[in-house]
Amino acid sequence: PKSIEAATGAKEVTMGFPPKEYQSDKEYFRAMGSGKSPDKEDARRIADLSAGRQLGAIIKQTIRSSMNDFTQTLSGNAKQDYEQAFNQSSWQFVDQTLTSATVKNEKMFLETDKTYTCYVIKQISTQPILDGVSNQISQDKKLEINYDKKKFAEEIEKEKQQMAEDRKNNK
Repeated sequence: PKSIEAATGAKEVTMGFPPKEYQSDKEYFRAMGSGKSPDKEDARRIADLSAGRQLGAIIKQTIRSSMNDFTQTLSGNAKQDYEQAFNQSSWQFVDQTLTSATVKNEKMFLETDKTYTCYVIKQISTQPILDGVSNQISQDKKLEINYDKKKFAEEIEKEKQQMAEDRKNNK
């Protein structure tokens, strides 16, 4: 059997970092972004923004997955109202918290066409995010009625464990 490269002429492109370096785990949400520009600082800014957007998406998906179990017990308008209130409250908190994400690693490359390509890994600790979302829910009277803090913590722990397993399997 021919390799993809031999069969199609395609060339494999490697990312700036190995996956184990930018995958989320139990302790940190992580994401990698890249940026390309003739200006080094612009390439860095683009990569930073890209990593921040990716990080927000990963956090929101993790929380959304955990909250699906709660809304399964609700029906009709109650479910829709709960999801809408939850999304508004928690996404606003997540977006505000993303400003505290830190750069874990960064690489800059000067390409043959004299442009710069930058790769950035951003990370943020999982616990403050999850505690903050839980507090947001507790402060919202509409959400708190159906909120089970212990169940939410269990679901989040399952998601974090899954991230750790996924990372272990990708090493």
